[in-house]
Amino acid sequence: MQMKRIYFIRHAEAQSGNGSDFERTLSYAGELCAIKLGEKLRSLGLAPDLIITSSAIRALHTALIIANALDATKRVASLRELYDIGLWDLAKFVRSLDDIRFFECSVNVEKYNAVGLSSEKHRDANAENSAFKSTKIPASISENNAISCNNVEISSTDVVQNFNAAGAECVFIVGHNPTIGGICSLLGEKEIDKFPPCSICGLEFDIHKFSDITDHSGRMVMLQRP
Repeated sequence: MQMKRIYFIRHAEAQSGNGSDFERTLSYAGELCAIKLGEKLRSLGLAPDLIITSSAIRALHTALIIANALDATKRVASLRELYDIGLWDLAKFVRSLDDIRFFECSVNVEKYNAVGLSSEKHRDANAENSAFKSTKIPASISENNAISCNNVEISSTDVVQNFNAAGAECVFIVGHNPTIGGICSLLGEKEIDKFPPCSICGLEFDIHKFSDITDHSGRMVMLQRP
């Protein structure tokens, strides 16, 4: 039987501030933690077929750092819906992955202020983790179950690749608490009481389709907290 693995990741620590919560950037400590997590996942040989992230800056930046470490920057899908999604809607989204296609669109991600590292000294020491300038980020979900580009002007040549999530065996989902921690308890074999920033929980399911996932059916294959 085909196995499906989903790694749920909470974004790394963000800066505090009085501005928009959606636009909060990672703190220096958060950047370091995301880099370390990416290096850890690379050392384990993990190769995600698809990385789905909230489009909030702190989540998107975390996802890009990890994707870069895993040579998976062209497999990132950014969804506004994951920013404030509730637990039951996230569970419904996971079970609907068989029916969703993700389109990669050419977008200048530097306009999000979510690429590169805030510390010039650290960037120089970790140059491989700042190579996000050519990363292509999709946008949000449309009525026909396809992830399409919105809020940007694109031409037909901008759509360079699409992903059918149904064929994915390993998916990363980067989001926010309490939902991202709660989904691990809902779908996993045991309750997770704490899920601080930059935590990751990997669940493995003995299923052929994402729609076959049931509550508490996931075998925990990884749980790492900073």
